[in-house]
Amino acid sequence: MATPGQRRLPVDLPNEIIALVLEELAKNTKKAIANLRLTCKRLHDVSEPVFFRSILLESTFPYDDAQHCLNVRQERHSHVQDLTMVYGFGISKHHPSMPQCLGSFKNLKSMRISAFAFNDYQDFRLFCTILDYQLTTNAFSELKECSISLKSFDKTSALKISSLLKACKLSKLALHYIDLRDINSTSSLIGHHSCLKELELNECAWDATTLAAILAVPSKLETFAVEMQIPKRRHSPNLYDEQLETLQKTINLLSEKQKSLKTLKLTVDDWDRYYFNLSQTLDFTGLHGVKEMSFKTTGGRLPFMPFENLPNCERLEIFLTEPVSLLLIARNLKEHRSNGGSSRVPKSLRRLDIFADDRDGSYDGFRFSENAKIRVGMKELMEILEIPHLTYTQQGGSPSWKTFSAEWDPTSTDGDIAVKELSGNQVDAVTMYW
Repeated sequence: MATPGQRRLPVDLPNEIIALVLEELAKNTKKAIANLRLTCKRLHDVSEPVFFRSILLESTFPYDDAQHCLNVRQERHSHVQDLTMVYGFGISKHHPSMPQCLGSFKNLKSMRISAFAFNDYQDFRLFCTILDYQLTTNAFSELKECSISLKSFDKTSALKISSLLKACKLSKLALHYIDLRDINSTSSLIGHHSCLKELELNECAWDATTLAAILAVPSKLETFAVEMQIPKRRHSPNLYDEQLETLQKTINLLSEKQKSLKTLKLTVDDWDRYYFNLSQTLDFTGLHGVKEMSFKTTGGRLPFMPFENLPNCERLEIFLTEPVSLLLIARNLKEHRSNGGSSRVPKSLRRLDIFADDRDGSYDGFRFSENAKIRVGMKELMEILEIPHLTYTQQGGSPSWKTFSAEWDPTSTDGDIAVKELSGNQVDAVTMYW
């Protein structure tokens, strides 16, 4: 699914036609195609001299064309600054040519590696060999951003990848499904990058001691993102309390050790909307430097607006994977306030962005046929929260996404609120499949 600002072009055409499409894209772009992502198996067949700054190489089952997606012409590699590699089943099938291909990327600034469903341990060993080869050839001396996602039989130990990143001086590191409980290897992995400003830990394993070691490194983190699972309380009360305690310890360590932190992103899986209210459960008051807060839940709605105790937050983003009724939120807030509760967000808050993602379309009729209610709900929310700017983006269904923006009308003497529906036609990235 293309995100806002992107278009997916399903391509089932001869290579000659594909080449013409790419050539036209290059002609109609003032600069080099900085945001063209290619998921391809026969890129080497495209003979036109189009240079890409961003490439996605995807090698998945079946194996027949696995070699081809790696045989990109090497003269094009010097232009590539952003590389994404996705490996699926049977990486050993095309291992021999992969290191030679990857060694020719000399000017990479950003790299994302996603490997999943290894068939056996040999596949994983070959994968590490590939990484080791390209790093020992100094191919990534300019690398500043790195994302590694390894879903194998078990959580991959940080020890297995820490040595692979010593050749880099990263400013952004994202780890997915990595076991960080080995303190020595974890400290080596994180602590080596003294220039690190952004750190993402998604579905990683850690304990309180390891977490303290991670956040005590002498880097000056500006962005910290963490994804963890909070089980439903009625299903696993002990694990629910344990995970909440870990999350609170994380917040406390951030406030104690990372004074330069400006952005905090939380992703909570399986959030229980009947019990989990962040404004009542977690204490954010120590995060005085945080200006932007992002919260994503993959399992529920927001009955009340949380984050009342974020002291200096200026922008708040809330991502939901279920539809949300803005009118219902507004009315819940009114009821909450009438019962003596506080429904105020931080006085510093200048902007609230709400994203409702329903890509499977299960709530399409509910969400996309009631624009009038969305406008009314946005106006009521703004009046209650007393913030100058509110946006609501819904994704999924048809059209694939739309954004409503509300702000106080400066031309109105009665303090009216203007709600606009923003256009979704701007294309800043293209994904082609063939």
